[in-house]
Amino acid sequence: MDKKKRLNRLFGKDGKTIMVALDGFGFSSHTDGVDFSVKNVKNLLKHGLNCALVTYGQAQMFAEDLLDVPTVLRVDGSVDVFDGEVPKTAQFFDVTDALKLGADGVVCMTFPGGGQEREEFSHKMLTSLAKQGEEWHVPVLAETLPCSYPVLDQFPNSGNPDYIKTAARLGTEYGADVIKTRFTGDIETDRRIVENARRPTVALG
Repeated sequence: MDKKKRLNRLFGKDGKTIMVALDGFGFSSHTDGVDFSVKNVKNLLKHGLNCALVTYGQAQMFAEDLLDVPTVLRVDGSVDVFDGEVPKTAQFFDVTDALKLGADGVVCMTFPGGGQEREEFSHKMLTSLAKQGEEWHVPVLAETLPCSYPVLDQFPNSGNPDYIKTAARLGTEYGADVIKTRFTGDIETDRRIVENARRPTVALG
């Protein structure tokens, strides 16, 4: 299957998408109810859902429940799920793992402005995935979050629209096919974020 066909499974005919994020196990210890959601996510397809972001374990354990649901495999995660600030992440899976599971794409975090180590690691991971995605015709989603996973007081620019706009474009420059990022709620500001990304852009949250 080529990349365009896989992207068409993640987006509707109108070019829009509704993605449900079920991949919280990789980033948080607060996951009550997620298993219930995974088992019932197929019921949302008739109400406009296009795809689900899932972890490797979910894709294995709930293979039957996800059979008709287009999925995107989360390939990275927090190294300490008990720290809600997600100060550090690592890559655990890649495009070949997604193909083995029958997923239609992969997703990873990037943290522009999050400090040299975090930024360098996340952008190298994205670039590596993008190269794999080209080889195997698999879409790569980049979750581009300025400075940190949540918006934090110690990172005052983590919710800054100019930083969000730049972070979104960096995801594109490093090879992402789809950008997932923070939106501000202001239509004109969010339009500039999307236009600068020059890729299909999905609102976080």
